[in-house]
Amino acid sequence: DSISSGNINTNSIWTTDETTGAIKLAISQSLDLNNQDMKNVRSILSSSGKWSIDNENGTITVEEVNSKKLCLNDQCLDREELKSLLEMKAELINLLPQ
Repeated sequence: DSISSGNINTNSIWTTDETTGAIKLAISQSLDLNNQDMKNVRSILSSSGKWSIDNENGTITVEEVNSKKLCLNDQCLDREELKSLLEMKAELINLLPQ
């Protein structure tokens, strides 16, 4: 059964807080979605508070990001391109009169 299709057997592994709607595992093991999607999720919060995904405003909040490429809309930079831009900026600043 797929969680994304709405078929959730809550009898054995899930508990739900009737006040907040929070879904919690009722058993002490990791959650395996068996390669299925999670759909219609408003937000996901880490237990440590170090990261969150908020679908309401489209933000991912983290303390650090590690990536091979940084893309802002259709503009992407890899490490070498970013390094080159920063070096050019430093050179231009050094050319300015003091």
